[in-house]
Parts: sequence; C-alpha cells; structure tokens
Amino acid sequence: MLVVDDNAGVRELFTLALRLDGCHVVEAGGGREALARARAGGFDAILLDSRMPDLDGRATLAQLRQLPATRLVPIIVVTGLDDVHDRVATLDAGATDYLVKPVDPDEVTARVRAHLRERAALRHSIEERLRARALVAEALGGLAPDRDPYRLAATVCGKLDELDEVRASVLVGLFGNARATVLAASGSTLQTGDELPAELAARLWNQAGGDGWIERRDRRHPDVASTLLFDFDAEAMAFAPLRTSGPLAVLGLVASGRDDPAPGMPARCLSTALDLAPVVAALLGPALNRHGTAEEQRRRIRRLLADDAHWPVFQPIVDLASGAVAGYEALTRFVDGTAPHTGFVEAHRLGLGNDLERATAASAVRAARQLPGGAWLSINVSPSFLTDHPALAGALHGTDRPLVLELTEHDPIDDYPTVQQALARLGGETYLSVDDAGAGYACLTHVLALRPRFVKLDRTWVSAIERDPARQALVAGLGTLAAETGSTLIAEGIERDVEQAALTHLRVRLGQGLHLGAPTPPTSTTAGSPGVG
Repeated sequence: MLVVDDNAGVRELFTLALRLDGCHVVEAGGGREALARARAGGFDAILLDSRMPDLDGRATLAQLRQLPATRLVPIIVVTGLDDVHDRVATLDAGATDYLVKPVDPDEVTARVRAHLRERAALRHSIEERLRARALVAEALGGLAPDRDPYRLAATVCGKLDELDEVRASVLVGLFGNARATVLAASGSTLQTGDELPAELAARLWNQAGGDGWIERRDRRHPDVASTLLFDFDAEAMAFAPLRTSGPLAVLGLVASGRDDPAPGMPARCLSTALDLAPVVAALLGPALNRHGTAEEQRRRIRRLLADDAHWPVFQPIVDLASGAVAGYEALTRFVDGTAPHTGFVEAHRLGLGNDLERATAASAVRAARQLPGGAWLSINVSPSFLTDHPALAGALHGTDRPLVLELTEHDPIDDYPTVQQALARLGGETYLSVDDAGAGYACLTHVLALRPRFVKLDRTWVSAIERDPARQALVAGLGTLAAETGSTLIAEGIERDVEQAALTHLRVRLGQGLHLGAPTPPTSTTAGSPGVG
C-alpha cells in the first residue's frame, strides 16, 4: 500500500490500521513524493488525501493514472468534503473509490480489502481468458495445412467460438479489385463464398490497412450495405485485420447481441481478435494467397471466354511421299499471348478446361469451313472433354468434313472403355489419334487399348533422326506396331528436308512441321487431300 497524506498523524493512523491488517505500507507526505514513489511500481492499492499543499489530490490522481505502474491500481481518495459534485469530479478524474473524513480505520481496511479482492478476481479472470486464448492459439497452430481456405477458415471459426467472450465469428477474405468474400461464418445468415456488397468490401479493405476496430449498431441510421452487424443480429462486433505482407482477410468476433448487451464484451473481443490475428494470418496466409491467385486466373479465363479472345490457326498434315495435304490440325492462339499449352493446362487446373476446349473446338469447326474441301480436321481434346458428350457434340456440330480427335498427352486415361464409348456415340466420320506417343501420359498402352486411327510421333523422336540409328530403330518399331493395330503414323516437328527423307525411308506416311507448312489462318491455306484412309 502507498499512503499519501500531508498530515503525519492521519498518515500514521492509516498506516497502523493497514499494517495490523497485514499490509506492507509505504508513506508519502505529499503529491510529488507520491509520484516519485509510484514510478518505481509494486503497489497493489493507493490511499490518497484530496487536499495537500504541494500538489492536490485530484492533480496527483490524474498523473498517477498516466503512469504505466499505477494506471490500473485501485486508488481510494480520502476527502474532507461531503459534497456530491466533489465526489463526482474525483471519480471522473480516475478514483476507484472515496472516503469522507472523519474515517474509521476499520472502514479503511475494509474498503482496501474489497478493492484488492476485486482486483484479484479481475486478474484471475484475465489470466483465465489469456489461458483460454493460449489454448485456442495452440490448437490453431497445430492444425494441419489445408490448401482450401474455406475449409480451413471454417475450422478456425469453430475454434474461436469455444471462447467465452465470442458469440459468433466470421472470416472475410480480401481479394483483388477490392473484393471481399466470406470464407466462413458462424451464427449468421452469411454463407461461405458470399460476395459482400461493394460498399462494405471497400470499407473492410480500407480499415484492414490499420489496426483493429469495434463497430456498434446504430439504430438511428441502419445501413445494411455497410455493416456485418445485421447479418449476425449483433449489437457490437470487434474486427482485426489479418496481414502478412499486405491485407489477407478480416477476422470479426461478435461481442454482444440484443439479448446480452454486455458493455465490456466488445473490448474483450477486440483484445482476443488482435491477440489471435497473427496466428490465424500465419495459418490462412498460404492458402489465401494461392486462392487469390487462382481466383484472378479464373476470372482471366472467364473474361477470355466471354470476349472470345482466342482464334484458330491450322497446320497442314502432309503425305510425305506425294506432298498432298491429308488434313489440318487446329491450333489455338490467345489474344493476350498466353502459350496454348499453358492456357489449357491452367484452365483444367482451375476447373474451366472443358469450357475452354468447348469454345476453342467450336471456333475451329466454324473457321474450318474455309479450308479446302476433303481434308480432315484434327482437334486436340483431353480425355475429360472427349467423355463430356453434350459439350463435345455441341462444339463439333455443323462440321463439314471428317474429324480426328487427338487425345492430348497432358492427362491420364483411367477408363479406356469409356473413351471408346464416347467416340462411338459421336458416330459418323470421327476418328481417334494418340498425340505425342512416347511423351507424357500418351504411352504405348493407349495405342494397344484404344487402337486409334493415327499415332503421332513425339517431335523429340523426329529431331535429327537422319543421323541417329537409335531413333530410326524406335520409329521403325512403332511403324510395325501401328501396322499391327491398324494405325497410321504421323511425325510431328519436321523442320528439315533430311528429316522428311529419313522418315519417308522408314515408311512413315504422314507428317507435319514448319518444313511442310506453318500454322496459318484458314484463308491462307491451300491444298488437295488424299483423305483419311
């Protein structure tokens, strides 16, 4: 205890009573001395006279409340004025309690014990809350990494809701173009994946650049578009930004509803949110960054589809002996310069691969009407698109020539009968080709299982084949396999006449490559055609 009074007799009386009650007492004869002793800290309570000559009680009180060591310490002011205005002003200045002289020593010790009990209970409550937060933080830190930010956010909200001060919770992801998406929410009308209104999204983006904040319902100006309180039927919510290098998300904790408007809960929730925000940010950060990048890429592909930002070019497939064009392979070019292989692989990774294949195949079928008659049209398809009959049939509708569907090497085939059935459903003059045999998933098993009309030799087997006996032996062996399975070899990547001559010598019938013709728009193509057979 720190006992502050300029009257030595009063000071001695209070000191004796407190020591008899088990307190360790330090005395100060005035306000300035009290401040000097208080700076050293270590006091559990302060008994302060209101009238002293060097610095009166109210001024001393105001400065004590500014010191870190005594900001939260109970301060009981002893005053000689039994005046309500004086008492109110004293309490407003920061006093915890007051006593009016003359004071009974027993009342002094009783008041001190009461405030020490209250402070101990508060400290115990704070310690319990901190312990609970630490357990939640430990549980969050022990969660297994998850690439799905929505599933991970739902788990985080479930853990946060275990805290006594939290009625409900929400995690809102902040993505490009000032978008805000609900990652997870409990006790709310909000659903995972909901896009928040633009006004609210802009506010969250703006506030996420600062520190935590509390929002309270303003019933005089209810604005559903600018607050989450209405979605939770809440009176107050505390928010904390989740950041790594920049804003990732916002964590919101519901502090009180209409049935339990506890005044201290918003501050407690804000403290909880701020304490746990770094842990949640570290946990969600990698998944959110991946998701944000994927979402931006998905929007780019959707814009590409909506704007038809692609066009077909056609590369001739030539009879190596006669030079006649047998068919044309449709290849896609993107307006933004994306490499075709990259564009399709990325679209499939994001769940838009079949959409992109459908659009580009339909575009190729339309443009192919300008090609010379009789030549077949070859279109690259993935196994998933080939077996999506409605989409594939719709894209190929209206073709005016035989079709060859080239199975790309990028994807595995788990069910050969399904692929065969899909081809049979198309009917008509539709044939199958295995693309880039020997590369990726397009292994020789495909040839044996599917018995395609064509087998394309990977360009790495064709390059410099005229001076490599090993490559020549491999191609000769594939030629024998093709003959046994009823297939025809097509050599890709022929760029020199010596390669063409070597392949012709090895009885490879068809080929394509820059030496035989570059990919061009349909109006630039010329040719005759010996047909598919």
